[in-house]
Amino acid sequence: MDKHYGSWDGSRLRAETFRAAVLSFPKDTPLEITVRKAVKPKTTPQNRYLHQLYSMAAREMNSSGFGDGTPWDTEKVKAYAKHVGLYPMEEMHCNGVVIKVPMGTRDLDKEDAMLVIDRVLRYFAEEHGIYLPEPGEQLTLAA
Repeated sequence: MDKHYGSWDGSRLRAETFRAAVLSFPKDTPLEITVRKAVKPKTTPQNRYLHQLYSMAAREMNSSGFGDGTPWDTEKVKAYAKHVGLYPMEEMHCNGVVIKVPMGTRDLDKEDAMLVIDRVLRYFAEEHGIYLPEPGEQLTLAA
């Protein structure tokens, strides 16, 4: 399934890649078309900040001996955040059963990313005493 983006300015539909995709099918091919308002994807600074939080949390978790001694890294902290419910859930259909799974980080929109960042900050502070910096907060780094 391909995603195509366009816009409607009130008089003209601008969706060149969509038009090209439709025209790539043979004549009289049945097509399924879904139209919805596009969501704003998370920003590059949001993505970078979220991964910095995971990296900082991993360092703190390793230095405090969190867990069974297996070293924590950014990806493990992200998986942990998903496991404890810090990510929005989406429904998936599996053999007629609806299951809920955490959204992938790359699928977060701007609002979802803000929600995850807020949850990560609060969760690590409240549950583990790990203080992570708020967005834009100046840090003093030890040399």
